[in-house]
Amino acid sequence: MPIQLPLKVLYFVHGIDGDVCKGWQRDLEWRTDDTTDAQGESFTYDMAAWQRSRRDEYAAVLADRIVAMNNQPSHYCGLNLIGHSEGTDIITLALQLVGQRYPTTKRQWVQNVMLYGGAADGRFTKNGLNAALLANQIGNVHVFTSQADEVLWAASMFWLWGPALGKSAEAEMLIDPTVRPRVRLQECVGLHHCDYFGPYRDQFYADILTTCGVQRSAS
Repeated sequence: MPIQLPLKVLYFVHGIDGDVCKGWQRDLEWRTDDTTDAQGESFTYDMAAWQRSRRDEYAAVLADRIVAMNNQPSHYCGLNLIGHSEGTDIITLALQLVGQRYPTTKRQWVQNVMLYGGAADGRFTKNGLNAALLANQIGNVHVFTSQADEVLWAASMFWLWGPALGKSAEAEMLIDPTVRPRVRLQECVGLHHCDYFGPYRDQFYADILTTCGVQRSAS
C-alpha cells in the first residue's frame, strides 16, 4: 500500500535457529511491509543457548536502533518490539541500556513490548521492566506464557538460574502495583515453546496488529 509518513514500526526479534518457527521474524516483517500501513523490521542474531555472553553485544546493537528510530520523528511515529524466546532477553537488556544512557530523558521510546515464550528473567525487578514502565520509557508490556513450555524449564535450570519469563506465574513476576494496569498477562494453555510462531503464527500476528493499532491494507 502507499507509504504515508510517519510510520508505526513492528520490530520482530529472534535468533537464527533450527526450530519449527525458524524465520518467523522475517516472514512477519515482509507481511507487515506488504499488507499493512506500518513498517516491518526484524532483528536477527546468531547465538546458541550456551553463548549467552554475546547477548550484551546484540542488546547494544538493538538499543542503538531503538534510539535511532526515535530520533527520526518525521519518519516514525511509534516503535513496537515483539520478541520470542531469547529475543525477549535481548529486548529487556536493550531497554535497560537505553534507560542507562538517557536516565533523565522524558520520552516514551517504545509503545508496546510483546514477549512470547520469554527466555528472560521472569522478575520485573530483575529484567528492568518495572523500571522502564515507572519511567514511562515504554507504554505497555504484554507477556505470553505457557506452563507446557519444556524449553523454558531447561532455561530456568541451566542458564537463567531463576524463573523464566515465559513460564512464570504472576506472583513470581514481582510486577510493581503502580504499573500493573499497563501489563497484560496471557497464559497460553498447552502451548509448547515454538507453537507461538509455528502453528499459531497467524493468530498471534493478528493480535499483534490489533494491539499495536496497525491497519491491514484493502485487498
